[in-house]
Amino acid sequence: LTSSAIVHLFDDKDLQTAARGGKALLAGIATKFKLLSFDAQNEALFKLLMQEMFRNEHVREIYNEHFYQENVKKLSSYLFMMMQEDLIRSSDPLLLAHEFFSPLFFYQMQVSLLKMDKKSTSSVVSMFEKHVDFFWDSIKLEQQPDTLF
Repeated sequence: LTSSAIVHLFDDKDLQTAARGGKALLAGIATKFKLLSFDAQNEALFKLLMQEMFRNEHVREIYNEHFYQENVKKLSSYLFMMMQEDLIRSSDPLLLAHEFFSPLFFYQMQVSLLKMDKKSTSSVVSMFEKHVDFFWDSIKLEQQPDTLF
């Protein structure tokens, strides 16, 4: 279970460098979720995980710790760094991380359910990017133009 790409979202990212990317970092995370939603191997793992979470406490703990909480903690560190770099306004970075990740997990679930019922996923495909745009627009600091006075 812990070999899933979602568990390793931040493994190849340097905190300061990635945080300076701002919206690009968030877009990369959302893109990874989107690609994984359409990956057959990940889809099988996701289905198994969803089923076993309700039956097996150990699987629930793995999901909560590795798939969700660790990513929330890591993203909150990146968001805090973005605040320090004046890319986004000051807020609770942990809350922002939860707010960012929750829709991604929901969209991933939607894709799985639609595919299971052999229905079109086209309505969900663009939601990953739209979420990043909406989220970024709600937290970014507007750059003030340089003035002489």
